[in-house]
Amino acid sequence: MRFDISWFTNVFPNQEPAAITLCSTCDRKVYPLEKVETDGKTFHRQCFRCSYCNCILRMESYTLNNGQLYCLTHFKQLFITKGNYDEGFGSNQHKRKWETPAN
Repeated sequence: MRFDISWFTNVFPNQEPAAITLCSTCDRKVYPLEKVETDGKTFHRQCFRCSYCNCILRMESYTLNNGQLYCLTHFKQLFITKGNYDEGFGSNQHKRKWETPAN
């Protein structure tokens, strides 16, 4: 998505326009007062949610696994159900990559 900023250079000829930051969840503009940044991604506070239960997360109570955000409660619950990160979070186990296919 491109924005027309030609008017900016006419009004403020000696200044560069600020970079527009888009939310990683909804792809809309994020203003500084509503910005949450983590792992190189930017979110609105309302878009910073658990992938499992959809609750709004806080910086001190979230974790990131395979690019997905989780509240600590569900991160622990999903890990405990299978005992490993791969199966608990819906991925194939790493050890399966080394298995030889059966003929």
